Amino acid sequence: MPGKIPDAQALADVAAYIGTLCFPLDSGKYEGADAAKQVAEGKQLYNNKCAMCHQENGAGRKDALYPVLAGQHYKYLLRQMTDVRDGKRVDVPVEMFDAIKTYDNAQLVAIAAYQASLKTPQLLMCRTPTDKTKM
Repeated sequence: MPGKIPDAQALADVAAYIGTLCFPLDSGKYEGADAAKQVAEGKQLYNNKCAMCHQENGAGRKDALYPVLAGQHYKYLLRQMTDVRDGKRVDVPVEMFDAIKTYDNAQLVAIAAYQASLKTPQLLMCRTPTDKTKM
């Protein structure tokens, strides 16, 4: 069983390491037979409530601590949104909880499918962590 991060320096070290990683290209997309429908529906839902904080392109806002959603793994996005909506994850701004609390499971699937379909920001786009240093 993994242990807890012991102190602030260890946490900073982990964060610095994660910051060197990048998203694998074209991974983690929604792969259902209804992908086009899910992405289209998800786009409408995303633009209604999510884009105002995470931007239309899903690039997030570093200055406001809104994370990049574009190109993230579909299953990760779905789990995070479900956990926020269901009160299992409470470390989010109240605006996110308010925006997501009325969405049902099917709507969250669509939103996650759309977010995962968005183009990964150039800064994060690479095949391996060492590729990022070449950009």
